[in-house]
Amino acid sequence: MKTTLSRRCLPLLLRWPLEQVILSAFLLTLTNFAVADDQIDLGRVIERHEMIPMRDGTRLSAYLYIPDGQGPWPAVFEQRYASLRSASTRKAAAQLADAGFVVALVNFRGAQLSEGTWVGYRALQWGELRDGYDTCEWLARQNWCTGKNGTIGG
Repeated sequence: MKTTLSRRCLPLLLRWPLEQVILSAFLLTLTNFAVADDQIDLGRVIERHEMIPMRDGTRLSAYLYIPDGQGPWPAVFEQRYASLRSASTRKAAAQLADAGFVVALVNFRGAQLSEGTWVGYRALQWGELRDGYDTCEWLARQNWCTGKNGTIGG
């Protein structure tokens, strides 16, 4: 049934003017952002968006999850190409923050809301562009951070 559906849809898509295809993709993207930004209960954890500056002036999009209280706290961060806005991702970050860590979920250069151009994982994390290093250093300099940082994820 899946292939039958695909065979039926493909001719329809091919008959659409390019402008309609682009507009549809754009509207679908807006819908995904709207759904992802719905309010969810993160307990007493504060969620905030930051643009973290890199050494070349490019800024990376990051969502911070900050524990309730005075701090300072150690920080952990994860870099991803994919969206950081799903309810499960946000709740998992909030649980870790509730345990006493500031959690920074950071999109790679050129991904999602981050500036710049995507050039592959190796150059961005600890490679020639050193985005992972710069993110770690930025976190350590924040007044809510103890200066102790770690990374999470695969």
